[in-house]
Amino acid sequence: MYNRNEMARVKQDFWTSFGKYMLPVQPAGDEKVNWVNYKTGMKGIFFKMNADRSAASLSIQMTGDRLQREKQFERMIQFRTEFESVVPGEWIWLKEKLDENGRSISVIETTLSGVNVSDKNDWPAIISFLKSMITGLDEFWTSVKDFFEIDN
Repeated sequence: MYNRNEMARVKQDFWTSFGKYMLPVQPAGDEKVNWVNYKTGMKGIFFKMNADRSAASLSIQMTGDRLQREKQFERMIQFRTEFESVVPGEWIWLKEKLDENGRSISVIETTLSGVNVSDKNDWPAIISFLKSMITGLDEFWTSVKDFFEIDN
């Protein structure tokens, strides 16, 4: 078992490795992308990746006030067919969920269970999962983000 500091170091090493692995990957659009810290350019919409001792996950989080979240989530639903055609995997769509700080958010998320970021033997599976998800999200977001700017 790792203590808190050791686990933080392992996670930092993983995200550094993931960032280096993703460096040559070209984004769907013309803008440069930081794959580890993907910026949607939209207030209240975030792509969040996580890897811990039991799973890896990627989510789209809508964090504005209730009205803004509902509008953004409904807009996402309008594009669900396009989303599912370019983003692999099975995703859970939740209009309302409490985040780790107890705040209400809307979220679309997918998880790879049974992997452990502290086990370097699991890193290839985690990296492959996150790469396919974030590049699919990038392709989707590049094609639809202009429709979200109308609301901001």
